[in-house]
Amino acid sequence: MKTRAYQVPRLSFFPEPLPDETIYSLVNRFHLRSGLLSSRSSLRLLFGTYEIAVGAEFPSILPQISQATKMTVNQLICEHTTIPYYQRFIGNQQYEHFLSSIARGDNVQAVAQLSMVANRIQPEIMLKSCPSCVAEDQVAFGVAYWHRQHQLPGVNYCTRHALVLNATQQLKSTLSSPIIDGSMKKADQGSKAFQYSVLADRCLEYAGPAFDKKRLYAVYYARLHELKLLTPRDQIRMKHFKQGILNYWGQTFSFKPFKQINPVLTQYRYPETLFHKPGANHHPVKHLVLIGFLFERWETFLSYYESGSKNLIKQVPINTQENQLEERKQLAIKLLRSGEKFRNIASKCGLSLSTVSCLAAKEQIAVRPSNRQISPEKRR
Repeated sequence: MKTRAYQVPRLSFFPEPLPDETIYSLVNRFHLRSGLLSSRSSLRLLFGTYEIAVGAEFPSILPQISQATKMTVNQLICEHTTIPYYQRFIGNQQYEHFLSSIARGDNVQAVAQLSMVANRIQPEIMLKSCPSCVAEDQVAFGVAYWHRQHQLPGVNYCTRHALVLNATQQLKSTLSSPIIDGSMKKADQGSKAFQYSVLADRCLEYAGPAFDKKRLYAVYYARLHELKLLTPRDQIRMKHFKQGILNYWGQTFSFKPFKQINPVLTQYRYPETLFHKPGANHHPVKHLVLIGFLFERWETFLSYYESGSKNLIKQVPINTQENQLEERKQLAIKLLRSGEKFRNIASKCGLSLSTVSCLAAKEQIAVRPSNRQISPEKRR
């Protein structure tokens, strides 16, 4: 949703962001300080409307929060959103377009540029908190708040305290604080679910640049070779590969968001799509599940990636079909920029209308409205 231009009023009581605090949490603390009775009143005061997705994964309210906090949008993104978690696996040029959209408050365009909708992995609808973090925050800052690390997709444990996270339903236009109770449930640190939480945390904390996709896939292939999951011609033994992933993660695939990439379910075609379309943007969950199976630990994966050994890095096999698709997409982009109609482009390039539409959004190409009218006899 793209928020309309709105000048945030000068609010001397707007809180300073706390370490690892989410944007949602910051707005909630503003509401608590405001003294206003309803969340809607606070949202209307701050944003000019209460019909706004404060807890969105890619928030459209960063320009307004930037005005209120005097932090830049980029600072807010890096320190108070889960966006860096996605950046690790996105090309630099696409990420720059994404940041431009977020800075304008256009999260619809941002989601289209990352192709997150096509990945079928839905964002979290629950707010999660660690009871030990809540207690520590109350002592250190006098208030409990939501941590961004706990909100990552598929993360159900606080890896610092090895505790199960408490989950609360996120309600539209209603702000809430973390649950404050003394109950603490220890995590099974040997479980695969806990291992995934650690991987996701390390991914968010990673301070290096985005991964180079060619090198990333070369590392994947190198490890597949070591595990004897490649044929003599460097083709993936997909049946054994899928079974290996399934055996490794086990019951984890029974729960969201992993359910959407279960190797057993043919409609999701995981991990095939990850390798058939290496140039595309794939959800971090898909990469992290693969990294867990291949390397177990984030640090081991990084040691492979950062190694300069020529013996380690093998050439990624060329996917002719993928190259041809990319060529058709590049032609479509060229035609879009020339003002060609969507239907003509789809026909000439052998692409669907939805693909052409997504390309226009991703490349920020203005769409010219059609003058074509439907005759009365063809109306339903």
